Amino acid sequence: MAVRLLLSFLLIWSSVSPGILLAFELDATPSAEVTPPTVESPDASVESSQSASIDQDQPSSPAASTELSIWQEIAPDTLTTTNPVGEGIEYAFKDTGLKIKFTKVASSEKLTIKAIKISVDLQNQIGSLSDTVFDITSSMPNGTFFYDLTLPLPQPASEPLEVKYSNNVENLASSQTIAQINTPTNQSVTVRDIDHFTVFFVSSGIDQATNGEFCTDLELDCQLTEDQLAKIEQSDQDNLEILDHSADPQEPGFWPGLDFEPDRFIKMDFDPGLGESDQLDQAQLFLEFMTSPPLGDVGIDYDSKLEIKSEDEDWQELATSFWPETPDQDSSYTFDLPEEYLSNPLKLNTLSARLFLFGQSEDTPLSSSVDQFILDLTFADTLPPLINLAQPSSNSFHNSQITIGGSSRDTNLQGGGLVSSVTFFYQIDGQNSWSEIPSSATNNPTNLDPFNFSFDWLPPQEGIFNIKAVAADSSGNQTTSETLSTIIYDTTPPSINWLTPTDLIVISGIQIIEVEVSDNLSPITSVTFFSKPENSTNEFTEIANFNQSPFIENWDTSSLPLGSYILKVIATDQAGNQSLLTRKEEIAAVISAEIGSTSGFNDITVTWNTDRPTSSRVVYDTVSHPEINRNLTNFGYAFSTNITDENPKTNNHKVVIEGLTPGVTYYYRIISSGSPTAIGRELANQTFTMPDPASPPPPAP
Repeated sequence: MAVRLLLSFLLIWSSVSPGILLAFELDATPSAEVTPPTVESPDASVESSQSASIDQDQPSSPAASTELSIWQEIAPDTLTTTNPVGEGIEYAFKDTGLKIKFTKVASSEKLTIKAIKISVDLQNQIGSLSDTVFDITSSMPNGTFFYDLTLPLPQPASEPLEVKYSNNVENLASSQTIAQINTPTNQSVTVRDIDHFTVFFVSSGIDQATNGEFCTDLELDCQLTEDQLAKIEQSDQDNLEILDHSADPQEPGFWPGLDFEPDRFIKMDFDPGLGESDQLDQAQLFLEFMTSPPLGDVGIDYDSKLEIKSEDEDWQELATSFWPETPDQDSSYTFDLPEEYLSNPLKLNTLSARLFLFGQSEDTPLSSSVDQFILDLTFADTLPPLINLAQPSSNSFHNSQITIGGSSRDTNLQGGGLVSSVTFFYQIDGQNSWSEIPSSATNNPTNLDPFNFSFDWLPPQEGIFNIKAVAADSSGNQTTSETLSTIIYDTTPPSINWLTPTDLIVISGIQIIEVEVSDNLSPITSVTFFSKPENSTNEFTEIANFNQSPFIENWDTSSLPLGSYILKVIATDQAGNQSLLTRKEEIAAVISAEIGSTSGFNDITVTWNTDRPTSSRVVYDTVSHPEINRNLTNFGYAFSTNITDENPKTNNHKVVIEGLTPGVTYYYRIISSGSPTAIGRELANQTFTMPDPASPPPPAP
């Protein structure tokens, strides 16, 4: 940021009479509070004051002036915002017409405005149009914000006006101009892009020097006679001409060659109020002046010289022979101060500069008009940028590239600093060291402010990570974001253990489906069971869904068509990984009401029902078969009845097992074939005993 300490005036040398030389020393030493090192306002310099905008007078917004949530009164005629200020919000002070709108804020704090009444004498002395000045304060450091200030006019004005400021009410008589308004036509004036808080008011812009108060008004250490005061003329609204000298080669006013007489100069004293911690990138003197057409040769008949020194040091020459190319037109020059003033900025607090301009002609004296003499400081940017790391979220789960994103902006609003790059780092959870993410330095090639950044990171391994970002600005200042913790990168799908049913079994009625699911990093978020007929082109039908264990469901198959089915389970973890398992099962009819009875010496009658039409058959044996084997003839039983009720099939079944041996216990199962075959539980009956038992009949085919 740049701080400019300036005086704006025109100075013309000549000699009032032979032997009388005038040496003016202008003290340009403003209060450190008025022009702190962190302040640079374009509107505080003459070259920008003409562009201060004039806004149309608008009634104060009721929402801005009366809303209790915006202001609170802490003392009579003193309001403080209830919350820290924000960009783009208009803060209107009561019904006075004073408004403030912030356009940039680096670190937001509350705003306080106080209306102060001044005496009539002081009002006349400073030329204020109103008996009220406004003291605007905040804990925000000067130079960390920009705002537009609108000040009211008590009545329409047709003459040029000036917006002035002072570090406090006690120093209003020494106030400085921040903006000049040449053609005011409305009930208010607005100055834009102000970067400091102080006391503000609007003055009439009257040039006090024209009224013969040149020495006292500008606090010059000089004595002028009435004849000399008559030489002071108004050039424009804030520039002065001092007429002096007609050169005579025989008088002391003649400067031969390069022999600059020490009493012919304008001396400027500067005090920017720098502190121990202030650092500078650049220190320059800016000079703008014009001369009448010179006669002779530069360096011989006319010339210029600029000298500088700090307190208790000798004068040193900074530049010579700088001369406007076109007579009677302003030319500007910029001079870099030596490195010693950058390495020790405190020397600038006692900086003095003196400008020599001389020329001679026997017929026409040379007149020189100095318009601007400015100390321009560019402060080193030592403020780190701000950064907000918005994604990913802490405690988040990922199974692919992780997008790291957010925004960063530089806090050096005055110097036009920008965020140049953002670099990302990761830490394995539980470890101390951080590692830079390879190739993650994201530059800001188009100088965006704020700089919105995004980077896709693929972690080097599965695990739990912490992430942070480091933003660097164009001056090399860095800041580290807050740490986003517990970022889980998990690409391994859950593990499924299918408990029941086993694969390739026949299911009748209600079947329990149960699985166990585990994951090494991510919680299980979903387990879903599905089914569909094996040869169907339709989608799977959801049976049940769970988001926590146990994962168990009673599957009712009684309403499903008989046949082969595919069961499927899908398990999903919080990272989005999925596991899938399938099983093939057979759905058979439900057998019920199974009854076996001995109706004679050689037979057993078996009856039963099925919930869907099936055929009828019974397999039997004289030994028990607790488990069946579908791959064996008659499922492992020795004998079988013939198959009946095949066309049509039936729901009510009856089979008589004949030719049995009396007095023998037979074990049998009901076989009801649909697609697939339903097999009943094993039953047992004993035939009646006969005197001459017969051999059992051969097994049926």
